[in-house]
Amino acid sequence: MQDHLLALSAKLSSPIAEVRERALRTLHSKLSCGLLTPSSLAEATGGVLPRALLAILDGEAGGGGAERRLALALLESIASHGPTRAVLLGLGSLPALSRLDASTGGSLSCEIAAIEAALSASAGGQAADFAAGGGGAPARARSPPPTRLAPGTRSPQLCDDSSW
Repeated sequence: MQDHLLALSAKLSSPIAEVRERALRTLHSKLSCGLLTPSSLAEATGGVLPRALLAILDGEAGGGGAERRLALALLESIASHGPTRAVLLGLGSLPALSRLDASTGGSLSCEIAAIEAALSASAGGQAADFAAGGGGAPARARSPPPTRLAPGTRSPQLCDDSSW
């Protein structure tokens, strides 16, 4: 099974968009159906999956909107796994998520905020300190649910995860 998951993760770096999207859908489906747990997926793929997902989000792999949404969903699933969280933070996932948020005009803000919250909450608040170059900090209170401004208004609304 581990070899199969590594092969799927490697396909996320394919120059062919259809191959990348199919691999993303397969991994997402396996998680959704309970065939894999986020921790087993993260352990089986090591650092290969986080690197490939961040490359899609950074546009290095030429990822489009559907690919980015699937990559964000997978990233959120594995962000709370301790060793993977450390890899994600070490690879600069927080600045990459900020760049993605800015480049998409906030259209993915809810998804991005959920991942940032998972990284921060799982790390006991260490994600912000890690990103700032510091060490760990005492545990912080959990962040409220992510919100964003409704289009054309100035009032916040809770993120709607039903688009996945």
